[in-house]
Amino acid sequence: MKRSLQTLVGVMLMLFSTSLMAQSTVTFTVYDLGQQHEEIYIKGLFNDWTNVLMTEIEPGVWRSTFAGIPEGDYEWGAV
Repeated sequence: MKRSLQTLVGVMLMLFSTSLMAQSTVTFTVYDLGQQHEEIYIKGLFNDWTNVLMTEIEPGVWRSTFAGIPEGDYEWGAV
C-alpha cells in the first residue's frame, strides 16, 4: 500500500428491502490491476469513515460487503 498505484474501482450494488425503511446490502469491489497492494481498506460515510480491511478474493481483486445500509448517496474511498 505504500506504492503509488492507480486503482480501478468497480462498485456492484445489490439491493434488498428489509423493512419499511429501505436498506441495502452493498458490495464494493476494487481491482488492483498492478497487484502491488498487500492490503486494501474501504471506508466511507456509511461506516463513519472507519477503515475496514477488504478480502482478496483472487489476485488483484478485493471485495467487502456491508448489510443494512439505508438507501442514499454516500462518499467513500479505498486506501
